[in-house]
Amino acid sequence: MSDNWEIQTFGKGTPYPFVLVDNWYLPHEEEAVWSEIDFYMRNAFIFKPTDDTDPTVARDLYNKSKAKNQRVFLDDLYKHQGASHIINCTYKQRTDEFKNILNENCLPYYRSLRETNTDRTLLTWYGDGDYYDTHWDATVWTCLIWMIHDNKFFDGGDFEFTDINHKIELKNNRMVIFPSCYNHKVHPLNYHDKNDKRVGKYTITHFYMRIPRDVLALTNS
Repeated sequence: MSDNWEIQTFGKGTPYPFVLVDNWYLPHEEEAVWSEIDFYMRNAFIFKPTDDTDPTVARDLYNKSKAKNQRVFLDDLYKHQGASHIINCTYKQRTDEFKNILNENCLPYYRSLRETNTDRTLLTWYGDGDYYDTHWDATVWTCLIWMIHDNKFFDGGDFEFTDINHKIELKNNRMVIFPSCYNHKVHPLNYHDKNDKRVGKYTITHFYMRIPRDVLALTNS
């Protein structure tokens, strides 16, 4: 499974370890993921713009949304999550091989990931001028996968860990996983042609969290 992976580890033994993997999806997985994304875009009404009423979006001190983008939680679209290729591919994070990479490079934080028992999957798309200002996620661990068809028609869209001023270049099929408490941001996309209607960037986000067993039993009943 990992023959195509290009793995980079950062910050081992520091307060900010994380792991980055290029070529995250295998070719047939990437094709299936793109097919699913294209289906959603043909039915774009399912996406909701971020605004001040969305309880899942980070907000500033004035209760204003820190994000400008379009998003949908895929878990809410399916009665059976197996119908989504994107959700199905979370098996990759659960392999012993990948767990060992995190265990070797992300202690002590990795211990909290081992204790998670549920996840949610968010698909976000960014157009011209879209961004997500500095925030942290109210979960335990966050896994991002970036999907782009072509980045030659815009600038920006890079990801940054703002506490350590570490910027990560936007690349297709690139994954980064980190403790959700890290402050991070998405830099604005700047289209060369303001009339261009293409989507610049898609982000698949898997949020990992721990829910008390009695509550989890109710949500699954």
